Amino acid sequence: MATGVIILGYDLDADNWKEVVWGMPPYDLGRATLGLDVIWRENAAIALFGGGSTNGTETEGRFTVRYVQEHWGELRQFANFRALRPSELEERLARFRLIMDTDDHSLNTVQEMECAREIFLKRDVTRVVIVTSADHISRCLREAVGVFWGSNGKKRKTRVSLSGEASHTYYSEQGIDGVLVREKHDPATCLW
Repeated sequence: MATGVIILGYDLDADNWKEVVWGMPPYDLGRATLGLDVIWRENAAIALFGGGSTNGTETEGRFTVRYVQEHWGELRQFANFRALRPSELEERLARFRLIMDTDDHSLNTVQEMECAREIFLKRDVTRVVIVTSADHISRCLREAVGVFWGSNGKKRKTRVSLSGEASHTYYSEQGIDGVLVREKHDPATCLW
């Protein structure tokens, strides 16, 4: 059972990019640092850094991977990584380089999920963990279900296990209060 982790991209021109993607030591893991934690915890076979939008030079995914590698030595500032010896960090960096991939084409969340599905199916991934901001995770899971399992009565034959992990940072100023979750209810069958 191979696990694939997708770390969703974030606007490279956003003022809060570093806080959202890298995080704020010692306790607030961002998308990328939580993604690393999940990769190691799940012994992931592949780590996909999403986001094909560009700042004119690099895509979100490629920029994030480069940033992570350039700041690898700073991981121990986070409580989750503090116990790692320098040699363990180096071993994990070597493994990271072997399993990481980038999505250089997606321009939105649905496209990121479609790209992940295509790449993960080629790698026989049966378990997918989505990593994004706390105020984005519910939408990502909704889109992932549609892309991986099918929607509108058109179920796909290929099924994978889906789960999500929310980083400790928000991309919007409203945080979780800015999230609206709505379900369709059929008044004829609703018991309350």
